[in-house]
Amino acid sequence: MPGESDDARSGPSVTAGGAGGPVDGRPGPPTWPELDGAAISPLTGGLESTAWSIDRAGSRYVLKLATADDIAQHLGESRVLDALERADVRRVPRVVRGPLVDAEPPGAWTLLSWVRGHSGVIDRHPHAARVGAMLRTVHQELAGMVEDLEPLRHYDGQHALICVGVLLHTFASVVALDGSADVLRAGAAVAAGAVDRLWREGVTVLHADVHDGNVVWDGRDPGLIDFGRCGAGPGLLDVAMAQNYLDDATGSELARGYAGPPADPQLMRALRLAAALDNLATLARIPAERAWVEAQLPRLVSRARAVTGDAG
Repeated sequence: MPGESDDARSGPSVTAGGAGGPVDGRPGPPTWPELDGAAISPLTGGLESTAWSIDRAGSRYVLKLATADDIAQHLGESRVLDALERADVRRVPRVVRGPLVDAEPPGAWTLLSWVRGHSGVIDRHPHAARVGAMLRTVHQELAGMVEDLEPLRHYDGQHALICVGVLLHTFASVVALDGSADVLRAGAAVAAGAVDRLWREGVTVLHADVHDGNVVWDGRDPGLIDFGRCGAGPGLLDVAMAQNYLDDATGSELARGYAGPPADPQLMRALRLAAALDNLATLARIPAERAWVEAQLPRLVSRARAVTGDAG
């Protein structure tokens, strides 16, 4: 995901010759005053958009461009960030300009504020609890706004079943050879059922990608950046998505900070399987990540066995 923190990785900087000049060989960006004469550096990462760091007159921003099929998700991210600003949630990006949609070639530009801080702190237990508390705040503020923010990506049971289908299609020869396809389908069905049961109890807007690179620390408070994968879903699924990146102790600390009622361990195992399916299916879209995703399949099969009670 594109970085928006002080230690985000970026490429060589160029200076925009004027508003509307080309960026990285692309038409644009828009004629916004914040870009006129700014130093523009590409940021690494990102699935749904291309992103640049913008430095101008002591101010820093993130410029994002979504193309083709990713425009709708990009517009949803902007609506979510606007809602968080109206709710006065601190330490998240603000929409400064845009989104501005281009018809030819298709694209959507947005200029976001830069959230100060350093990433790579969520794996420290005290910070994990603070991140959990911030995630709870985001969920509480957005819980009543889901309908107003639609269309959003839906992290429901159907999404989990689609994700397992993507993985089985992408790695058909692998799962056919070791006979794990049925195990993954059965595990995904259990995970989908768990997500749908929680969905019926109430949904909010999930960040859906809380990991070290998307949490920044300014010495006092955590911040959440890159809402590019945000969508509607049950709040506990967002906790499970974050835990997917953490060891057990740190994941438990994040859940403690989230301050929800103690969750059934079997339920959380099912939600973490749904989270893993989503993450691996998303990364499988990237050719350079497919070898890594394939290496994770044995662990995914083990998780599926754990939620179905199949000892193998």
